[in-house]
Amino acid sequence: MKKKRISKAEGGKKSKTWEIRWLEQARKDARKILPNDAARAQLQEQVNRLRHFGDHDFMCDVELKQLRGRRYRDIWELCVKGGALGRINIRVFFAFIDEDESIADERFIAILGAVKKEKEDGINHIYEKMRNRLNDVKYGKQIPSQ
Repeated sequence: MKKKRISKAEGGKKSKTWEIRWLEQARKDARKILPNDAARAQLQEQVNRLRHFGDHDFMCDVELKQLRGRRYRDIWELCVKGGALGRINIRVFFAFIDEDESIADERFIAILGAVKKEKEDGINHIYEKMRNRLNDVKYGKQIPSQ
């Protein structure tokens, strides 16, 4: 049974949604590894659900709880598979950027990149690449777009 969402008007907590912004390189990564438009749409839908990460509605929504993520330092990893992706297992790397962490003084989720999971070992170089992209975002060298 899906729990009812409670709006602020009904006495719930204020929702603080995050804005999703993609690095251009992350868009290129996703286009390169995703086989068709349906798979890209599925990935975009899953990523868009991150907008509510950490707010009251996110915690009450059973479907959103099924999003699996792992954290490595300041970088989060979202695992997406099945549906239009078929047997493809995609990892989307993202980071939360708060006002005090960004030169732009804005709060958003930066999508840093996407990879097709081949095997569990040998992923350290990917994390380092994503950390470099994250540092570029924090210091204004790369500006993610919506």
